[in-house]
Order: sequence, then structure tokens, then C-alpha cells
Amino acid sequence: DLKKALNYCQLKRKNKLIFIRLPKLNAFNDYYMNKYLNIDIEKEELELNDINYIKNSFLTKARIIQMSKQNNEKRENAVQYGTNDYVKKKKKKKICIFNMGSMLYNVVNAIKNIEKDPYFSNLFEFSIIDMMFLNPMDTEIINYIIYENKHNCLITYEDNTIGGFSTHFNNYLIKNNYISKYNLHVHNIFLPNYPIEHASYYEQQQQLEVDESGLALRLKKYLNDSFIF
Repeated sequence: DLKKALNYCQLKRKNKLIFIRLPKLNAFNDYYMNKYLNIDIEKEELELNDINYIKNSFLTKARIIQMSKQNNEKRENAVQYGTNDYVKKKKKKKICIFNMGSMLYNVVNAIKNIEKDPYFSNLFEFSIIDMMFLNPMDTEIINYIIYENKHNCLITYEDNTIGGFSTHFNNYLIKNNYISKYNLHVHNIFLPNYPIEHASYYEQQQQLEVDESGLALRLKKYLNDSFIF
């Protein structure tokens, strides 16, 4: 991503100084990104050398980490669950988590944790989108998630406080009347709007329950409270 950003800046500002603000929180090698974040490294390298992509698409495109299978006929997929004596059909609810910022690995690990739980894996299926850019925001992927892939619930997760990505995201949904039109559940997870005690980055995440285990518990509670089966 840094290489793509540098290439983009060179296209726009030839023979001029370029300043890039780079957070030093996370640095992952190719193996980790491919195995744990489902990032296609070969595809990323091809895009890096594609001038047309860098010029026209890099600044606006989110990255798909995990995507539920598309079902054009119904908004939900039918599954069966129950006891040995009584089995009834239910429909899996589609949940999409939109990440913004440096905590993507928390989302991926939290969802893996939740998917290991038979109760939740029988009732829900999950998509994960790394939004990459706040402005311009990738509205195409949001539209696809809502009225093509027919998700039931949209959750934003960011390492910022109120007034950031979640506000931008919610305003887009409201502007297009998506929440009422498609009967969407929308939930925002962000940092609190008050000073946080000094600690390591990981300790602060634990304190605020936005680390992978805290996030998994919060998501489970929200899904249990929001959907009646």
C-alpha cells in the first residue's frame, strides 16, 4: 500500500516534494498478509505496476478480505438447525464488518473466533471489508454489499472516535435511504470520546474492548440482542 501511495503521488506531483504520514503501528510481511488477511500478494504486485490502476482506481477502492456468497434470489440463505427431535429451517443473516484503520487483524481474528462457535456459524455468515480510504469513500462496495449481496447488518470498526469513518458511513446510508429501504441493522464500534489512560497500544485496546477477544464478545452480544430467531 505504501508503494502504491508513492507511485500515486509521483503521478500527481512530478519533480516536487512528497510528504507521507505513515503510522508505525503494524507492519506485516507477505506471508502474514496472504495467510491471515487473505490478501492476494501476486495481484497486489500486478496492481503496483499498473499505471492505469494507480492513476484511476487506487485512491477509491476498498479491499475485500472476506465475502459471503452472493444469492440473488433472497436476502437470506436457508439453513437447518435444532435438536434431534425437532429441526426447523432458519435463514442465515449476512453480517458485513467495514474496517477503517490499523486494527484489521482484530476484525479477522474476532470473526474467526466467532465462526468457530457452532451457534453463531449456523445463524450468521460474515463479510469483511478493509475500507482503506475515508475520503473518497468506496461507495461501490457499500452498494454491492447492500442490494446485490443482500446483507442484513452493517458494522463499522475504526481506531478513531465519533465524527470519523462511522459518521461518514452513516451519512451515506441516510442520504440514500438504505436503512429503512432495505431494513438494515447498523452498528458502529469506535474509540470513546474521552482521554484514554497511558498504556501500550495493545493494553489500550484491551481496556476499551476493541482487541480481538473484546471485539468478538461485543459482536456476539450485539448479534444476540439484535436478531430474534
